[in-house]
Amino acid sequence: MTDKLVVDYKIANHHIDANALKQAGCLVENDFYLALSPSTENTNLLKKLNQELIQPENINYFKQLKVDISKE
Repeated sequence: MTDKLVVDYKIANHHIDANALKQAGCLVENDFYLALSPSTENTNLLKKLNQELIQPENINYFKQLKVDISKE
């Protein structure tokens, strides 16, 4: 299984020949993933996210979001 939107984006924006794709897949289900291009701004953003997401109140909030989403 692939994420069609991600594959389409990569093909359109990175000059990838769709015929060259032999296998595409998804990562094992996990909390969430964030893909960023390497840059100073993104490095700083990741540091800030790491600081915020380790806070107990944010961990609890994230767990509750997962529960709420699973009920949909």
